[in-house]
Amino acid sequence: MENGEEKQKIREIKKITKEIIYLIRMKGRDYQDSCFKLGDAGFFVRIFDKVNRLKSLTWDKKKSEIDETVDDTIIDIIGYSLLWLYHRKGGT
Repeated sequence: MENGEEKQKIREIKKITKEIIYLIRMKGRDYQDSCFKLGDAGFFVRIFDKVNRLKSLTWDKKKSEIDETVDDTIIDIIGYSLLWLYHRKGGT
């Protein structure tokens, strides 16, 4: 049985997940799901770019030139990871 703290955590994770799904849909329209055209390599490169940005923003303490936050970058990594899993399961 879940306690109150566990339920709150699950509610917050569901809220974050809904935000990520919304961003995936919006970015998919903007970029026309370009990663799917390049397969695994396309997803790897996009995630690699985002991990490098995350490193710059956190470890290197560099200010983003385009005003991208650490949270924005983490959300993008999760989004691309979800799309990659979807692609690997046969989604296009």
